[in-house]
Amino acid sequence: MCFRLSGAHSCLVPINFFTATAFKQLYEQGKAHSSVRATDWRHLLLLIPFILDNLLKDEVAEYNRTIAKRSCGAAALVDPSGEIIEVANTFLSWYKLYRRTTPPKVQQDVNTLLALGNRCCQ
Repeated sequence: MCFRLSGAHSCLVPINFFTATAFKQLYEQGKAHSSVRATDWRHLLLLIPFILDNLLKDEVAEYNRTIAKRSCGAAALVDPSGEIIEVANTFLSWYKLYRRTTPPKVQQDVNTLLALGNRCCQ
């Protein structure tokens, strides 16, 4: 994974040094620095759909250009970023509704949480 952000990603969301460092340490050491708080992770979660946008585009194009051409009848890959973003957005919707305290949750909110949970567990 390269930590140089492409122009498409750097202009969508302002990635500051703290954010880049948090992701870099998570990638390199498998854990976050002890100074990263739950609030920081909540803010990082909100960036995920933007970071995932066309994340695998270059790798999929390279595979399709080289490996798929060599294999007779091999199907070309399709960039799964859109589907991954849908999953991330579903999780963020669930998280936002789950954490909401004002206004209080009503039965429809509980039904939505259950539906989102069942959708993810199937």
